[in-house]
Amino acid sequence: MCITDRLLAVPSVELHRFLKGTKAWMGGGFEWHTTHPRYK
Repeated sequence: MCITDRLLAVPSVELHRFLKGTKAWMGGGFEWHTTHPRYK
């Protein structure tokens, strides 16, 4: 069981909101770095 699965099992709205936001933020960073001409 990975850490994300363990954290999602915790019944905390704030934690789930934080994890969702962190995932979106990291995904945006990966997307920006893969599509920006500076990093090609």
